[in-house]
Amino acid sequence: RDDFALDPPAGYQRLAPGRTVRLRHGYCVTCDEVLTDDAGEVVGLRVSHVPDTVGNAPEGVKVSGVIHWVSAPESIPAEVRLYDRLFRDPRPEDGAGDFTANLNPESLEIVPGARVEPSLAGAEPGSRWQFERVGYFAVDPVDSRPGSLVFNRIVTLRDSWAGRAELAGGTGAPSTATGELDVTRRATKASTRPPKKSRTEYRAEARRRDPVLAERFAAWPAAHGLSEADTDLLTGDRATGDLFEGAVVAAGASAAPAVARWIINEVPRELGERELADVPMTAAALGSLVSAVESKAISGPAGKEVFAVLMEQGGDPEQIIAERGLAQVSDEGAIAAMVEEAIAANPDKVEAYRAGKTALAGFFVGQVVRASQGKANPQVIQKLVAERLG
Repeated sequence: RDDFALDPPAGYQRLAPGRTVRLRHGYCVTCDEVLTDDAGEVVGLRVSHVPDTVGNAPEGVKVSGVIHWVSAPESIPAEVRLYDRLFRDPRPEDGAGDFTANLNPESLEIVPGARVEPSLAGAEPGSRWQFERVGYFAVDPVDSRPGSLVFNRIVTLRDSWAGRAELAGGTGAPSTATGELDVTRRATKASTRPPKKSRTEYRAEARRRDPVLAERFAAWPAAHGLSEADTDLLTGDRATGDLFEGAVVAAGASAAPAVARWIINEVPRELGERELADVPMTAAALGSLVSAVESKAISGPAGKEVFAVLMEQGGDPEQIIAERGLAQVSDEGAIAAMVEEAIAANPDKVEAYRAGKTALAGFFVGQVVRASQGKANPQVIQKLVAERLG
């Protein structure tokens, strides 16, 4: 229900009538029919799958997002306990009257009929897991048992408390007499609110709670030749680390630093407000793209163009490169013709270069890059420009 809207708002990236989404690690599906009961309540959807879209983007079809799901017949039941803050205020004892008046009535929500992946059937008491787009959970050491699993939430992925505090009047309300904010109450609230953690602190906290992340943080600098700063960015959550690990497998161990650069520099730029788990790009596709760039099969700018497509639609980098004609040209004969054309068109700059203004070599390289629409290999261009200018 959280991933469907009859009348989706602007920017909605989930399922809606007529829209296509990807089932996480599965097919793309299109919503063909909405099923309602006598009261008009949505009780189900009929969808059709798009063939040949496991790991591939559908041709000519816009994919609105990625939906996480479990198989109804294969999933197993579990009780999920969603813990939140015990008090409405960070310092309930500072207020007047009984501090218990500040108790948060929503500090525990129990979901008795949750469904989880069958692989969790053998989850050990105390073990910790990330439920994608939901948070981090631990298997209850007392109440959980085989066939009757209980998961306790220990960390949320997003802090929605601030929004609820605003609605509850936590920052003051307009005065009916003057229309001014209750500045005193706002200042008091601000002075008692705990300071927010930095992103570095959140990543460190995630590693303290998740032994897999902690192990990666300790091992990856030596195993992959990464700096501690880059390793920190790659090991703050499972999704980022999984993407790095899978891409390195696909591209080869020597490509690990390059894979890290793409994830650290390019993923945030294309991700926007989405979660990494919501994008259709696979680790194998990223590894293939990095290999293509590192081997000079395509240029860096072309690689970024392919990367944007993968983040938005998924698919096979080799197919995208072929369809868009992005393969890098390294044939010296073809490039030499463009170099000679650029030299012939700019005799004054050739003369200036030979008179000592050797920085003009960059001008000729730029002319050839532009003439080839970015497809010519820059190293080959530089070599031929230097040879032809003498």
